Amino acid sequence: MAQIAVDPVGMAAERPGVAAAGDTVADILAQLTAALDAEGACWGDDEAGVAFAEHYLPAAVAVRHVLADAAAGIHDVAATLGGVAGILDTAEHDVRTAWET
Repeated sequence: MAQIAVDPVGMAAERPGVAAAGDTVADILAQLTAALDAEGACWGDDEAGVAFAEHYLPAAVAVRHVLADAAAGIHDVAATLGGVAGILDTAEHDVRTAWET
């Protein structure tokens, strides 16, 4: 039978760091959004500006979505780490209690 060694306390201890990474990505998105919004359509509305916008705007929207999804995903990983750590800790406690009785 295969065994997997897991340190629930260590896993739970990593959760805040992972959550902080998600916060960092969210902060980067907020800074990028503020900077892009402040600049607006600074490329102008002449032929070159319109051509630039056709490629730039979809990419700018995509980057915002990717960063938002990344921040949410990292926060989900942090929450999962905490949940799994709690489940494993409870299971370990239950097994110890069962062996002691």
